[in-house]
Amino acid sequence: RSMVKYVNTNFRVKSPLYEHQLETARNLNQIQLISMLLMIVCVVLVTYILHKESDYHKQQSLTDSLTGISNRLALFTNLKRKIASSQPFHLFLLDLDGFKEVNDRYGHQAGDRVLKAFAERLCSLDAECYRIGGDEFAIISTKLEPQQVESATNDIHQQMREAIFVTDGTVIHVSTSVGSAHFPHDSGDLHDLMLIADSNMYREKHTSRDIDISNTMG
Repeated sequence: RSMVKYVNTNFRVKSPLYEHQLETARNLNQIQLISMLLMIVCVVLVTYILHKESDYHKQQSLTDSLTGISNRLALFTNLKRKIASSQPFHLFLLDLDGFKEVNDRYGHQAGDRVLKAFAERLCSLDAECYRIGGDEFAIISTKLEPQQVESATNDIHQQMREAIFVTDGTVIHVSTSVGSAHFPHDSGDLHDLMLIADSNMYREKHTSRDIDISNTMG
């Protein structure tokens, strides 16, 4: 195209062949520009799709597949972040009392209903909730004062003991054992905090066995 323009400018040559070649050069230039724009759009689209897919898989890796709440990996990731930023918090560990008996008596589908109902009730609390394995759950609260821990624990007990329908005409009441630890008052180490909360939880489990897991309605 530059050569044709040079010849036309310097030698004043215009012919049908020149006009055709000039038009062809313009068309080729437009095609190249459109192709480049399409390529950029495709690159942006592919990058966006890969980014969303990466976010999805990351979210899946941090989510419990049964209950839909955060899992053990998410709990430890969040705890490490809070400790690194020196943000005070209360950690509660919870364990369902008599859950094995629920599975044995009513089946694993009934057990799954109990776990889902338990997770939904935890989500209604003003705190971050996690399922960390089996019938074990965790809560992180950054809003509680030390004098409010006992009241918060009682609220957890009360909400968790509400009736759960597991089969047609059958409702059960499952209690829970709760243990807590405070960062940084109890410990500044993640594993020590987990151990303290876990020990408090099992101490409560072995001192309180008021379990009523079976009531038939109607």
